[in-house]
Formats: sequence, structure tokens, C-alpha cells
Amino acid sequence: MFVKVHEQIFSSSIMEESVETRYIWFCLLTLADKEGFIDMTVPAIARRINISDITVASAIDKFMLPDRSSRTATADGRRLEKVRESFGWKIINYIHYRDLRSEESRREYMRNYMKDRRDVNKKANTNVNCK
Repeated sequence: MFVKVHEQIFSSSIMEESVETRYIWFCLLTLADKEGFIDMTVPAIARRINISDITVASAIDKFMLPDRSSRTATADGRRLEKVRESFGWKIINYIHYRDLRSEESRREYMRNYMKDRRDVNKKANTNVNCK
């Protein structure tokens, strides 16, 4: 799958975690579907990312706990919520960050479009004035 990762993640509280826990977080972001759901068991995730079941389960448990250092008040800073009792999770802020990037991309596209349009108009006006 594909996920948009924002630069601000490097300023987030996830960076206070161990390298292994951060790796698991980035893997979960990548394994999530377009709505932020991870529809896999712990052993399946562990096999995909080549980390032990125990380590993956421990990280997932941590991601479901409140995070007092989080800049996001949503769900007390939790990163994941259970979808089913046995397996499956939803990344809580996934859609917010997915859509945020889309809005930034649209604004950048419009800035570039308007700049190009002004450049074309400027060139056309220069050609008219030179005749």
C-alpha cells in the first residue's frame, strides 16, 4: 500500500519511542488500507515486517494506550483502536493526515497553475508591446 508521511512526524511523540517501535509504526502506516484499517493478525504483521510476534504485539498495545506527549488530543493521543477482539486495528488520525496532504497538494497545484498562467500572460503582453 501507499501512505503519505508528513515531515512533522519527526517532531511527534512517536520519535520518543525505540527504533524498533518506530519501525513497526511506519510499517503499520504502510500496511493500512486507504481508510487506515490494518486487517491482519499480529503473526501476519510480524511475518510481513520480519519482527517477532511478541515485539509487534507489544508495540500495538503501546499504540492503543493514551499518549500524554501527543500533540493531538483525539482519543487521548492513542494511535490505534481495535476493530475486532482477535485482530484488526484502525489508525485513528489516518484520514486526517491523508486528507491534509491532499489539501496541501491542491493548493500547491493552484499556485503553480496561476504562476504559469501569469507567465504566459506576461509573455503575451510583452510580445504585443514589442510590435
